[in-house]
Amino acid sequence: MMLPNHVHKATVLSVHDGDTFKCLVRLDYFVRAEIDVRLHGYSAPELSQFDGPTALAILSSRLPVGAEVIINSVFAEQVTAAQEEGTRSFTRWVCDVEQDGASINEYMNTHGPHGGIGT
Repeated sequence: MMLPNHVHKATVLSVHDGDTFKCLVRLDYFVRAEIDVRLHGYSAPELSQFDGPTALAILSSRLPVGAEVIINSVFAEQVTAAQEEGTRSFTRWVCDVEQDGASINEYMNTHGPHGGIGT
């Protein structure tokens, strides 16, 4: 099945927190890439905040390791985050995510705790 350019099949590798996960994206025929994906339009509390672990548990239950998803990349962003040991820089895709025809973004917006303004 052919998908539009920014829509890809992917396999969940890990869930980082309530709005971010790592997946193996099938870009083309034999081309694969590990990508960090942030849910578009949903912002979970940080893990250190109240309800952060709850958001992680909810997303992890919806996207277990090995789950097959469809990601629609809305945009990519370069992030520099301050940490105790210095700064960390990384790139992630901000995506709409579907699993078995259901929107993970909508599910988290309805059932997950909110931590701020969503991307």
